[in-house]
Amino acid sequence: MTRELEELRRERAEVRKTLRAVERGDLTVRASTPGSPSEVVRSLNNVIAMNEREAGKFERVSRVVGKEGKLMARASVKGARGSWGTSVSSVNTLIGDLVQATIEVARVIGEVAKGNLSRTMPMAIESRPVKGAFLQMAETINTMVGHLKAFASSGNPVRSTHRFSRSSP
Repeated sequence: MTRELEELRRERAEVRKTLRAVERGDLTVRASTPGSPSEVVRSLNNVIAMNEREAGKFERVSRVVGKEGKLMARASVKGARGSWGTSVSSVNTLIGDLVQATIEVARVIGEVAKGNLSRTMPMAIESRPVKGAFLQMAETINTMVGHLKAFASSGNPVRSTHRFSRSSP
């Protein structure tokens, strides 16, 4: 009985130490106990491992989309269910919303660069009205296109003296 009580105390201390490390943001730590780990230790280590995988995937998708410009990349975490699955889905939805607006801006500006002043920013994307900063951006771009169209129809030709080309990173 005394031996079992001592093992429980050691396990409790190890779990507490591990939880404190996780609380500080260290997702590399795992609880270890002599012999076969208890169900509590296994569950704790599984939870930490899942959080570590999710954090790694979020870091990767942040780099790939934000830094490398691969706009179609999304996060995927094996075994993500419940709140973990919701977190992954939320990050992917956020990326999709930002990317869609970015693509629309690029389309309109690309058409303007070609001299096509008939293209404007949509005020709804995927049947949802644009709001906030997206609405402000759409209104600004549409106003710019309107001014350019009015200027062009006034008989003053719009001529570009600049040549734009894609540069390699």
